[in-house]
Amino acid sequence: MVNNELDFRTQFPALRCVMGDWTYYVTFMKFSDVDYWIKKTRDIHKSEGLRDMIQRELKPRANAIADYLIKQPERFFNTIVVGVNGGAPRWHPIRISASSSSGDLKLDADAEKSVGVLELQGNEGLFAIDGQHRVEAIKEALKRDKSLETDDLSVIFVAHKRDQKGLQRTRRLFTTLNRYAKPITKSEGIALDEDDAYAIVTRTLVEEFDLLDGYVHFGGTAALPASDKNHLTSIITIYDMAEAISIRDIKKRQQIKKQVRPGDQFLKELFDEQVRYWMLLKTNIPEYRQLFASKPSRAIAGKYRDAVGGGHLMFRPAGQLAFTKASRILMNRGFEMKLVVESLAQVPMDLNQVPWREYNAALVKRGSFMVWIDEAAISGWLNEQHHGRRGASCTYSDTAITAALLLKAVYRLPLRATQGLLASLLKVLQIPLPTPHYSTLSRRQANLKVIVPIRGREEGIHLVVDSTGCKVYGEGEWKVRQYGYSYRRTWRKLHLGVDEQSGEIVAVTLSSNNVCDGEVLVDLLQQVEAPIAQVTGDGSYDQRQCYEALSDYQELQGKPLRVTIPPQKGAAIWQSKRGTSRGTSNSSPRNENLHRMREIGRRQWKQESGYHRRSLAECAMYRYKTLIGDKLQARKLERQAREAFIGCVALNRMTHLGMPESYVVS
Repeated sequence: MVNNELDFRTQFPALRCVMGDWTYYVTFMKFSDVDYWIKKTRDIHKSEGLRDMIQRELKPRANAIADYLIKQPERFFNTIVVGVNGGAPRWHPIRISASSSSGDLKLDADAEKSVGVLELQGNEGLFAIDGQHRVEAIKEALKRDKSLETDDLSVIFVAHKRDQKGLQRTRRLFTTLNRYAKPITKSEGIALDEDDAYAIVTRTLVEEFDLLDGYVHFGGTAALPASDKNHLTSIITIYDMAEAISIRDIKKRQQIKKQVRPGDQFLKELFDEQVRYWMLLKTNIPEYRQLFASKPSRAIAGKYRDAVGGGHLMFRPAGQLAFTKASRILMNRGFEMKLVVESLAQVPMDLNQVPWREYNAALVKRGSFMVWIDEAAISGWLNEQHHGRRGASCTYSDTAITAALLLKAVYRLPLRATQGLLASLLKVLQIPLPTPHYSTLSRRQANLKVIVPIRGREEGIHLVVDSTGCKVYGEGEWKVRQYGYSYRRTWRKLHLGVDEQSGEIVAVTLSSNNVCDGEVLVDLLQQVEAPIAQVTGDGSYDQRQCYEALSDYQELQGKPLRVTIPPQKGAAIWQSKRGTSRGTSNSSPRNENLHRMREIGRRQWKQESGYHRRSLAECAMYRYKTLIGDKLQARKLERQAREAFIGCVALNRMTHLGMPESYVVS
């Protein structure tokens, strides 16, 4: 980009400074100078290694910064650090003498040598050591708005050499600048950010809303200190609640958080909404009415925040945020805020009572070793049966191997650490039993017969099916998001069948990643011991082979089977195959669903058919990845399958210990 007025300056007024063994120059550049002079590392170097070491990956973040430059009149950047490579820059010190304007101004020798002009010859290569995203944003912003050319940016020049020593110095400087750069904390952003609408509204609530006066804790975390008896909530929680309740569209919610300050009218509407929400909480929660009728010094909040049993849900920041998110979900479904708060306020709030007490006790039990190594496992630890062939039998029973692998799954241990934990447990419990070697666990895992514990039911169950991916090897999510993924990456597909009522996993299959969901439906159906009244799956099960399998299963069990699988958009009525009408006649479940969908619409059909209960399968997958993990440690498919089955055994045991109870309160 050309700036005719400045014509690409080569002379920059600067201060010459020395720190350690670095000599650097502090100056400023117009945005047009930045666009012309500062290049990407790959533009001025052939060395791939130098590119990797110095030039950070530039992502769409630069576009967001460019939007900030264009839209924000109060834009401001901190100083960038620029490496000067090659050429022959010259330093011209300027002598400042006494004059009528400066009076008796006298500079010492160091100051005299520090003021001058840095002159570039034109053949230097300039690249950003610190501030690559800002430089890229400036270049992008100038493409859209040339009026930004005359903006000034403070710059520090440091010398860079191409030799080995120069590369080491520059890499060290790069890592030093980025290692010790500390982003502002969330609480600091709430206190200072003038572009984040929620931060602005949070500060306004704290300063101007009398109801919260004295009840807000100003700290670096959302949680309140255990010794805090006076405060109701924290400033971070107020911020999170403001964000959660305000906007239905999450993408729009993120857009108004950063870059440009919203208009005063929008901020006023946001503030009024928060005030209304807090007033509804006060009106509908009796304990809040008691709190706000008193003074913070009376420690009413501490009275309802029991440190041992939990106390009142709405006197804990985590409970306040959960209540707010639940309110937003109901509001997204079309209910008015007043009705939502009135209804949710009827939920039992005492964490010491039903249903919170039982579920909390179940969560505590999950950490007990005796849940995973019970009396049955200890009594049947050694294998006492001979296999009937030549050679010795296995020393350890399948029960013992399963118990050891359960410890491995629940506590996310490698095999060697599992052996060590198990040995120490047996020693502490004074149980005179040997410990399986880690190689034994690995070998036995391949052919281990794993039985997923299920509570028997006589009535027909509602089976919801779905699949998810489990990584075998590959990069983590952060690396993929920042730099993309490599070719050395693979995963397995975990197919689950979940009992909609109990939340139990009643069927499980692990396959390679090229197997579609419909291919394993038969296997999932065969694993279910209880009669099936309904099967629900997503559109990936809209295949002829799935409906044929469901039709065969219905004939086998001799009871009607309801199928809730949405046909693909633009689907046509299936005609019976020649010679067979199995699962594909005009009266098949798929065609009936399609006819009904055409009558009332896809969205209404999903509500009428109970299709959204399918989300319970996704909940089971979320529980699996949260509690067991999203990565398989074994390297062969048969061992990976047993590893996944063991994880499902652990999940079902946790389910049997206790799950949250859902019931209508309003």
